[in-house]
Amino acid sequence: CIHPNVLAFCRREGILYQTSFKNHPNCVFVGRDGEGVAKGGNLRGCTQLQFRRDIPGSKKIYPFYIQACAKADTVEVYEAPIDAMSGATLRQYKHDRPWRGVHYLALGGLNHQPIDYFLAHHPAVKTAVLCFDRDEPGRNFAGTVAKKLTEKNLVVVDMPPAVGKDYNEY
Repeated sequence: CIHPNVLAFCRREGILYQTSFKNHPNCVFVGRDGEGVAKGGNLRGCTQLQFRRDIPGSKKIYPFYIQACAKADTVEVYEAPIDAMSGATLRQYKHDRPWRGVHYLALGGLNHQPIDYFLAHHPAVKTAVLCFDRDEPGRNFAGTVAKKLTEKNLVVVDMPPAVGKDYNEY
């Protein structure tokens, strides 16, 4: 249920593509460095078979993210790429502001390093919206991240999904 505009943008930017691994179709979510060079990727199964794997040699510090169209001052931070794409989709359905008016950052788990890397390359960002899962690990991580980002003088908003475990379920 990802909005076609989000899918088209991600494909056009080369941060999402489909491949096959052992005859199973997979989505590949690409992480890039500050110069736009692919440095990692996550494989996720596209069928009933639950398949998750990082591409060998991937570095988690380089996150999957959907870049805003201008020097946006806000980043929404999610645990997984599909949740970031779901957040972008929800913004389009809400029509409360342009969907590319914020950055959508996916950590690929509960890891603070991609946030630090992203912020170092996006100094215009002054607000972080934490969109972590509504489970115990997500809620605990939100508290930890909020404290660290507040210490860096960012405005932090904790915004778990209104319904369900994560933004993709929501």
